Amino acid sequence: MQIHSTRAGLDARLHAAEQGIAFAHEPQPEHADYAVKWAHVLIIKLLLALNEYFGWHLDLSSAVQDAQECWGNKRAPKSRLRA
Repeated sequence: MQIHSTRAGLDARLHAAEQGIAFAHEPQPEHADYAVKWAHVLIIKLLLALNEYFGWHLDLSSAVQDAQECWGNKRAPKSRLRA
């Protein structure tokens, strides 16, 4: 059982068995990768928004590029930095 489970997370581990419904205890690396990807993307988006809002003028292009290299360009955050 997971420490911080949600109803959807627990439901995803249920499957039909001969005895009725069974709980899958094995690791789910694809779900973990999905969660880490979106956590990374959200942190980058937060940094971009804070940088813009507070006018920090930080060069976050390397952070954006790292996220794109880690997870691919698909749905990765786009830089809204001024040149």
